[in-house]
Amino acid sequence: MDAGPLSAPAQLRGEGQVLSKIANRGFLGLVDELAHNARVLGWSEGIHNRTEYLAVRNAVIRRLVEDDRIRVIAAETNFALSRATDSYICGEGPDRAPRAAVCGVWSWWRLPLQENLSLVTWLRQHNATRPPHRRVRFYGLDTYGGDHRDVAARDAAQYTTLEEVARRHPQEPILLFEQVEHLDPAIPGSLGEHLARGRLGPVRSVAALWREGDPSVRYPLGLYLPLARWLEHNRGLLVDGPAGTGILDLRTGSTATAAEPDPVIAEAAQRFDAVLYAPRLTAAATAEL
Repeated sequence: MDAGPLSAPAQLRGEGQVLSKIANRGFLGLVDELAHNARVLGWSEGIHNRTEYLAVRNAVIRRLVEDDRIRVIAAETNFALSRATDSYICGEGPDRAPRAAVCGVWSWWRLPLQENLSLVTWLRQHNATRPPHRRVRFYGLDTYGGDHRDVAARDAAQYTTLEEVARRHPQEPILLFEQVEHLDPAIPGSLGEHLARGRLGPVRSVAALWREGDPSVRYPLGLYLPLARWLEHNRGLLVDGPAGTGILDLRTGSTATAAEPDPVIAEAAQRFDAVLYAPRLTAAATAEL
């Protein structure tokens, strides 16, 4: 597949399965747990160019960067064009972000997006307080020059680039931002399938979905439709996240399994460690540069 107040901890029952919200954890606490000891933390957007997914991405990056737990960001964007982004956040050029630095975060869209401008501006400010070896670096993974709809070929190329990023930063965890289908290990040839083989080390991944029938989305939910319906029906079980989103922890031990576990959740847990749900999506705003 495109932080406000946190909800009070609760224990709720829904459709034959009990799901516990761990006391005092909240959204950012879950982010901390997902990132713990992960060599790669894959974080999804369900649909490109949506404010909600980008706002969550920014909140996750800020949390992990401020705690010095992530200093390498890799994303579904062109590698060559991402060099302008990396140079800018590392302090090169004037403080006012150039168009190339903002568009390098997401090269498949010709307009600079406000959430991407906010991200690179904040990363530059953060890096200005750090010595060179502790600065955050940004890498695009797309190097495949053909039809980008050939997911297997494109993701194989992305994985090769990710391996090189990991080689350059052998001790650093990597925050990987991709569309959900690319991180799904059950899809043959996907980046997620490559990552599941474990050559880079421990991987955790977070899916991202949207509400069925969202008028702003023409892309089909496809194989994720049953999970999206389940999340909409059980929104009260989600931990509140930024921009009106919610997240469900799918890891073993985070749910108390009933005699007959919900098959939709059981299948999702085979693919992902958590799932982000956006009941309402809005188009990302264009930045004024």
